[in-house]
Amino acid sequence: DKLWHAGYSHIFHHPEFTDLTATSQLFSFIEEVQRMHELFFTRMTGGSPVEVIFGEELGWPGFGPIGVVGSHFDLQGRHGAIGVIGPTRLAYSRVIPVIRYFRDLIEEVGAR
Repeated sequence: DKLWHAGYSHIFHHPEFTDLTATSQLFSFIEEVQRMHELFFTRMTGGSPVEVIFGEELGWPGFGPIGVVGSHFDLQGRHGAIGVIGPTRLAYSRVIPVIRYFRDLIEEVGAR
């Protein structure tokens, strides 16, 4: 039931977020724990080790330019998720292995 997030300043490095309406909607979304929970535990089914969802698939207004890469993990019987939210043109070839690495690391450390 906890949510940690960081990296807000990186949003402004992407031209998709020069639109203040889109940026405002993204920041509002990140602050809403229930919507983040819905994203990572309802919209992302855990059907594959790392999932990618594009804004249109989220079904939320204003999320067209947004892409999400996420993964579920288990930590001593507790279920969690890790992810990256950014523009749809994320560097998926870099982000997906990083998410996979941290998921595996969390599970490995938690098993000790």
